Amino acid sequence: MKTYCNPLPLPDYPRGMSTYGKEQDTSWWRRSGRRDFRETADPSVLYHDGAWYLYPSCGIAYVSTDFATWTHHPIEPRNPGYAPTIAKHRGAFLLTACNSPLWRAPHPLGPFERLGGFRKPDGSRLEGWLDPMIFPDEDGRLYLYWGISAPGIFGAELDPEDPTQLITEPKILFSHDPAHPWERSGDWNEDWDMNFNEGAWMFKRGGVYYLTYAGPGTQWTTYCMAAYVSDGPLGPFLPQRKNPFLATRHGLVNAPGHGCVVEGPGGSLWAFYTCLVNVNHMFERRIGMDPVWIDQDGDLASHGASELPGLLPGANAEPWKGNHAGLLPVTINRNCRASSEAPGRDAFYALDNSMRTWWQPAEGDPEPCLEINLQRNFSVSCARIIWTDEGLDYDRGVLPGPVRYVLEAALAEGGPWTPLCDRSASQQDMLIDYVEFAPATARRLRLRILGWPAGLRPALVSLTVFGISTAHPAMRREAQTGPST
Repeated sequence: MKTYCNPLPLPDYPRGMSTYGKEQDTSWWRRSGRRDFRETADPSVLYHDGAWYLYPSCGIAYVSTDFATWTHHPIEPRNPGYAPTIAKHRGAFLLTACNSPLWRAPHPLGPFERLGGFRKPDGSRLEGWLDPMIFPDEDGRLYLYWGISAPGIFGAELDPEDPTQLITEPKILFSHDPAHPWERSGDWNEDWDMNFNEGAWMFKRGGVYYLTYAGPGTQWTTYCMAAYVSDGPLGPFLPQRKNPFLATRHGLVNAPGHGCVVEGPGGSLWAFYTCLVNVNHMFERRIGMDPVWIDQDGDLASHGASELPGLLPGANAEPWKGNHAGLLPVTINRNCRASSEAPGRDAFYALDNSMRTWWQPAEGDPEPCLEINLQRNFSVSCARIIWTDEGLDYDRGVLPGPVRYVLEAALAEGGPWTPLCDRSASQQDMLIDYVEFAPATARRLRLRILGWPAGLRPALVSLTVFGISTAHPAMRREAQTGPST
């Protein structure tokens, strides 16, 4: 792989926690009856021995050594609670989550032993703590951060010998400030009285402590990441001058909130974040990653959440100049036709660049097919395919699994068709798939769906093929002189 693309293509996407006991769930935010869904969010990431270790909500852990493809390594505890956090301390790895005990292991994937719950300096139990983050400082001292909404984000120092023991009283480091527009709830930040400041994450660079957080709520397109800064791990903290440092309201990948900032290859900085689906439930979410940096004023900065192929970690020494790999979508809003369409699930919805619509073939279509007319010739080299689980019902045994398909290209009406990507024998459950293939010239594209899990109905949220116009000057030069070396 030469590139990556958001949302991240994680195999075996986990079950949404709000689907457990759904018979009793009458929450106002359940939008579409009582349909089951899958989710993952709130990523905590560790870069260790040349690999990313990703611990998201709902099912951990994921590992990537090439920074583009991910493998699932279920551990125990696989689902300790929302917003897990991982930290390396004194040669071991500490893991906890919302209202969870602390766990310790000799390796990022375990085996983990249970150390117990957190205790305040007087020995009493630390109650009501959410969205935790454990931060080991360079001097060997250890800190805990947590909090959602009122009264604020808390911090305290932990005993490095017994990390379950707080040795300082919990301290509010900052609270909701409605003077910060990004902290006001709503898709237009219209609600001054409502807010969820959450997802605290401590990052240190150049002697400066950056305490990042998310707001105003995971269900809003205004969800974003901002930062407070200090010269000490427990403050006093002031908001950095340019906030939020990661925000994107529109497009396929939006609402980049509750995440982490991690140092990766070559000292590069990467933000892993939650992004929004919000069809079946407000907690229906996905995960993305993008480069960030410290700008000339000492503030964390980014270009926002990306939805185009980007350069892999370590490939871009100057991320502030942009991380775009030079490939553009060639399928969005193009003319298309399908073998069949279920009522209200038109073929066009697979090409409208939205996570909230999808093409669904009619019941009984034995080999659903979607054909796209690009109207011009393009050199295509990668594709992102996003599915949704229509008919998913864990309690009745209708479970997710691999969708098998072939993506093909042709230069004229009727073919001949050349395979670009063949997943016809796939045994891997990829709710989101991202594939690279040998560059090919295409005027037409075709996706043939060959198999899907029993009881489900195939449903395509998005087919985005990326490439470059054959009329591009670089392509014209290559046609005249041959490929550059």
